[in-house]
Amino acid sequence: MESSTTPGNGPQAESNGNIIESHESHATQVDDKVDTFPAPLEQRNADHKHVEEQRLRAWGDGVIPTDIAIENDGFSIVSAEPFGNSAWSVTGKLIANDLNESRTTKTMFVKISYGETGRVMLLGECKSSKIIHKLMADFIPKPLEYGKFEKADIPTYFYMSEFVDLDTTTAQDPSEFCKLLAEMHRKSQTLLDIKRNGTWPEYERPAHQVAEPSLIHGDLWEGNTGINKDTNLPILSDAGSYFAHNEMELGHWACEFSTIFGNKVYTDRYLESFPKTEPAEDFEDRIRLYSLKGGMNYSAGHPRSQLRTSAYNSMLYLCEKYAPIDGIGNYDESIDPIHTGARIVPHAEI
Repeated sequence: MESSTTPGNGPQAESNGNIIESHESHATQVDDKVDTFPAPLEQRNADHKHVEEQRLRAWGDGVIPTDIAIENDGFSIVSAEPFGNSAWSVTGKLIANDLNESRTTKTMFVKISYGETGRVMLLGECKSSKIIHKLMADFIPKPLEYGKFEKADIPTYFYMSEFVDLDTTTAQDPSEFCKLLAEMHRKSQTLLDIKRNGTWPEYERPAHQVAEPSLIHGDLWEGNTGINKDTNLPILSDAGSYFAHNEMELGHWACEFSTIFGNKVYTDRYLESFPKTEPAEDFEDRIRLYSLKGGMNYSAGHPRSQLRTSAYNSMLYLCEKYAPIDGIGNYDESIDPIHTGARIVPHAEI
């Protein structure tokens, strides 16, 4: 969860691990080989020392490692500096010169991460950003490059995108932002690829209606958005996309870390552009169900977080209502953020 220009937070990107990424530049090609350093995230984030170690490794002498100075689309990187903040990666700003006759300069944003977690995280963001950018070019910074450092002493990966000067202190206008988000969901709607994925009759038979999947951002809270200072338009960042029911996106807003998007006005404005799926009376329960992914992901990365309890409590609510099970405990409304409105400061637990 982070921004390309100002402080942000840690991502939960998703990607297939067996994708081979092709490159037009001199960056090392990255395949599906699994790296063993560092340990899995949940084993090494009892505190945040590993992130500080990564920052020191990448920027210890004040400059980016020389082996990222690749040529990209006719540009040669000539300078780099630390820029922005991230809970799960190292971030920086790159300046490049045009190698062609125009002799112009180009500014780029770079994220650096390590090991298998970093590989999957940055590959997922790159591929997610490419799809979103193809759908709506002004809704996310243009993705430029993903690759692996050639000379790093440990497996080290980077993702570069076009640099966008963002305002991340002003809340998104609910009407404008949600209209664009709904447009992205509608433009990406597609039926299940039966040839590739096969049918799922066990699900389709009992379902009253099967929703057409949409491409969703996948980790959409206010910390992964900004306002483009040049165009005054909303911008997404740090995508971890997949195809899902469009309402899955709104489930994130029910989690305690969504302090701004958790305001009901955002959901209301979204539903003006993309109405509730039928049965509409089950909408609130679907949002609760969809919030479990964000709650469980967050609690996995923040073992001391209260979201672990909140997610379990929502499971109890859904079980009591739809599939009662003995011996699993009772739902407690007094600790339910959907009812209490409780919110947290994201990443304060680490």
